[in-house]
Amino acid sequence: MQYNTKLAKTKKAIATAGPLASKSGKFTKILEKLNKLKAAKTKQEAALSLKEEKQKQLSKLKQEVDQLNKEEAKVEASLLRISNWEQAVSFATSEISRNYHPYNLDTGETRTVEDLSEILESQFETIKKVVKEMNISKKCLKRIEKAYKLVPQMLTTLRFYFNDVDAILDIQSLPLEIENIIRGTLAPALYLEIAGKKMQTAEKKHEILKVHEELIGKLKTNKIWQQIDEDEQFRLEKLTLEFVQVSQRSSSCVEGRNSHLRLWHHGVGTLSSRKLKSITVAHNYFLKRGEGTTAAERFFGKKPKDLFQYLLNKMPCPVRPRQKFARQKEVFTMAVI
Repeated sequence: MQYNTKLAKTKKAIATAGPLASKSGKFTKILEKLNKLKAAKTKQEAALSLKEEKQKQLSKLKQEVDQLNKEEAKVEASLLRISNWEQAVSFATSEISRNYHPYNLDTGETRTVEDLSEILESQFETIKKVVKEMNISKKCLKRIEKAYKLVPQMLTTLRFYFNDVDAILDIQSLPLEIENIIRGTLAPALYLEIAGKKMQTAEKKHEILKVHEELIGKLKTNKIWQQIDEDEQFRLEKLTLEFVQVSQRSSSCVEGRNSHLRLWHHGVGTLSSRKLKSITVAHNYFLKRGEGTTAAERFFGKKPKDLFQYLLNKMPCPVRPRQKFARQKEVFTMAVI
């Protein structure tokens, strides 16, 4: 699923940090020059103030200092305006990322496609407004427009998720009450648990996990849910977890896998399809986590056959070396002796 890809492309395209940093750096350098010049003028003014015959020159110097103060105020206002632009774009971008979920991270409520569309439109309008005020290059404006074109695809992705949920639950033919519990409580609770652990800051993590605990508490006090036997509850939780994980963004395991392959490409060159498949098989069936499970075991829910034993049974035995090499080895041994 391209859930994480669309968001990554969107955030990459909203690249106003570079132009804003350039403007900020430019005005910061101007401010530093003004401060140095003003300090020199102030020092000169202090020296002239001690001499009465220099009053005319002193008056001119004071006018220059006043002019520098005005220019400094203008530059500081420009820097403040740039800072406000940076904060506005940063907040809008973070809001796009924070709201691009099938469930509201603050309440656990199901997010409709219409709600997400309204949020995305609002944040992009903010970004466009700031960009127009910034008066930056056409290239940056084109990138913003390119990011905005991804909004329909982001909405389609969310729509796909809920259609997938509908299809899975329809196959189960569950009672309407149980289905509503899964949609409104169990699925958001499991989703928030996974999403909360991926938050960058501890504060955000605790906020989301707190909502998760509240939903779990509602589930435990639900009389209809408690009437279901434990085995059926476990089955439904496992089923819900499967479709909830469909819309989860890439985690460190996926990113680590991609980074590992990148190192292979960097060190060995272009990997052949055969070698790439071999690396993938080793990653899925041979490499283990600290708890001793492979990726295939976690995915299929059961322990696969031992890869090494499988290769021993399938691979032919190594052939004997040619007599020529054996003879050369013998001659070399005699020469050393």
